[in-house]
Amino acid sequence: MKSTKSLTAIIAFGFIIGMMPFAKAQGPYLTLGAGYAFGANNFLLGTESTTNSNSGGFTSTQTVLNVGLGKGINMGGCLGYMFNKNVGIELGVGYLLGSRIMVDASTDVSSSGSIDKSTTEWQCRSLRIIPAFKVCGGSDKINPYLKFGLIMGMMNSAMEYNNSETTSGSTINRSVREVKYTGTTSFGILGCAGVNYKLNSKIMLFAECNLLAQSFTLAKSVITKDETNGKDNLASMTTNQKETIYSKEVTFDSNATVDKGSPKKGLAFSLPFSSLGINVGIQIAF
Repeated sequence: MKSTKSLTAIIAFGFIIGMMPFAKAQGPYLTLGAGYAFGANNFLLGTESTTNSNSGGFTSTQTVLNVGLGKGINMGGCLGYMFNKNVGIELGVGYLLGSRIMVDASTDVSSSGSIDKSTTEWQCRSLRIIPAFKVCGGSDKINPYLKFGLIMGMMNSAMEYNNSETTSGSTINRSVREVKYTGTTSFGILGCAGVNYKLNSKIMLFAECNLLAQSFTLAKSVITKDETNGKDNLASMTTNQKETIYSKEVTFDSNATVDKGSPKKGLAFSLPFSSLGINVGIQIAF
């Protein structure tokens, strides 16, 4: 895996360096665009469940929720250069502002007179550097194209929002917790099909459909909010309770003394950011 990431980084760096000698030649352009992406691969967010008691016991319905965290708004732009009417290269920067994805769970236990409800939501973000090759049809007014490139995801993060409520008689207890996850730099690939519509010699409009394959591995998490019935619990929590450092291998020693001033350790796992999206925008020739 490390060798694959290193090779991808070398290719991306070589692509950027290779682009520089052509910067003074004719054919440079700038694109700006935005669109929406639908999650293309799945993350097991949890289960949606409803439990109801009855005279003889209880009934429970559970549904597995596999969601794509790449769902959300895409925005960005790129600098490109066309060597001729058919072949070009681009260096793009994009940003994913993920949608909030929710899972609900509820439990109704009449024998104890209590009702438990909880909601968990996830929202992801990623800054992407995307070098790509572009192949155009060569037509003048309406010009279809294909793009193939690499993705380097930076500043990857995810927010987890948890809300729970327990009702017992006239007593209601509510708790709220928010956790921020940050991840390592990730690498992926891009495939894109689109079409340019020429307005004049300098300006084109474009619409495209793109498929991004990307995920990132968690590096750290921090509890940023923890409340019970409106009371802030963060002040009384230690660093060990609030923060977690993730790695691929963790050794636990039951006899070791817990260092309350240091983050605890956890096993790393990956979150999927892959998506299938539609973007529209403008292309301006220099």
